[in-house]
Amino acid sequence: MCISCNIPNKYLTLLLVSLCVFVLSGSRQARGCSNVGVSGNGYAVTARTMDEPANTGNTFGLGKAGDKNTSDLAVLNGDQNINALTWVTEHNFLGQTWRGNSLVFDGVNDEGLYAAYLYLPKFTEYPKYDPADTRPVLGALDVSNYLLGTANSVSDALERLKKVQVIVNAMPANLPGIDGLFVIAPLHLILRDKKGDSAVVEWVRGKQNIYPNSGPVLTNSPPFDWQILHAQEFDYVTSGSTAAKFDGVELHGTGFA
Repeated sequence: MCISCNIPNKYLTLLLVSLCVFVLSGSRQARGCSNVGVSGNGYAVTARTMDEPANTGNTFGLGKAGDKNTSDLAVLNGDQNINALTWVTEHNFLGQTWRGNSLVFDGVNDEGLYAAYLYLPKFTEYPKYDPADTRPVLGALDVSNYLLGTANSVSDALERLKKVQVIVNAMPANLPGIDGLFVIAPLHLILRDKKGDSAVVEWVRGKQNIYPNSGPVLTNSPPFDWQILHAQEFDYVTSGSTAAKFDGVELHGTGFA
């Protein structure tokens, strides 16, 4: 996977505004990340918290057009003859990495496509390799880098996901004093773009679930379908297409708000 780290702030001017707030918890082992997006009048802004019990590294990484990439599948899938997806990065992108490794957890590309992983423990179960599926194979933890590097919108990203087989893979833990440790991170993915479109991608019970038009809010856990269902129990939460004004700007979304 090709990615450069420690990128100077001048590259931020090339990208859609993305606000990331990194919260360090103390004695409480909180993982309550949330993500919100608003759009209207030609603007789209997304923000999230990164509520981890340790510093995630606070290191930015840059994917550059022309980089050549291959999905890393060897750790969990051994010597199986798997047709791992290879791709060339088409769009420059910038994002927060996981402790300086090649995985962008939260990033945005030069076409205004935003992708971010949130924690989904106890529910995430990634698909396993299906040799009968002839599509090229992409590791679930490489999906963010792949879509940021190749897609120009949420709809484009979802079309690209149809053409690959997404399966379980692992990433370097990059923990202080521990070398060579790989981990499976239980995650789900939020996609947003500069037009205000959004989608959630989850891997539950070994299957990939995609929720288009997912609206302005996503939290860590439980899965998104549960979040939508139980949000309807509160009279101050609206479900379906929404419109509101904030400081004179009309905001639109679907899902719940």
